[in-house]
Amino acid sequence: FRISVQAWLFFIAELSLPVVNCTIKKYLCKDTNFRFFIFIFVDFMWSKEEAKEFRVNFWNGFKRYCSGHRIYRKWVLTGVKIKSVQLKFYVDDRKALVLFQIDHKNDLERYRVYECFLSYRKLMAADCGEELKWEEDYTGIDGRVVSAVYFELPDVSIYRQTDWETIYAFFAGKMPLLEEAYWEYRDLITERLKGE
Repeated sequence: FRISVQAWLFFIAELSLPVVNCTIKKYLCKDTNFRFFIFIFVDFMWSKEEAKEFRVNFWNGFKRYCSGHRIYRKWVLTGVKIKSVQLKFYVDDRKALVLFQIDHKNDLERYRVYECFLSYRKLMAADCGEELKWEEDYTGIDGRVVSAVYFELPDVSIYRQTDWETIYAFFAGKMPLLEEAYWEYRDLITERLKGE
């Protein structure tokens, strides 16, 4: 991997900053009226090839997890029959998601589809639980703006293999809930979109 060393100088009166996933050396310099904190830390960055290898190994591991736990279902994912909507597994270096992603190029159309989903929010919450989140403009997937109905598992990383089992269990537990919601409300949402 490639090591990137960054130095940050903070001019602070009284402040405590949490810095995670890095090695920190803290130097404190006191003056009569203020404090200087200098944080020098090493941030580990992966090359494109190494990141790709991690992703391939991660998803192969998920297949093995499903097989080992006798999960032989075929996930719906891109087979959703609602225009501009897909069911999706997502993981990056900060979180994992299981979601309905609504990503029409036209924002007004995206909002229209999202509003149709939103009209079934209470029913979906009853089926999926109150931890199901709703965002009209969500930017947590590669910085793109989409609408999302999702479950989130925070503080996990695809680059930490010790997190993988936790992520796999999250995926396997939450996706069936969204798939059931899809089968339950698909025709209602489709008909409503046609009628508008």
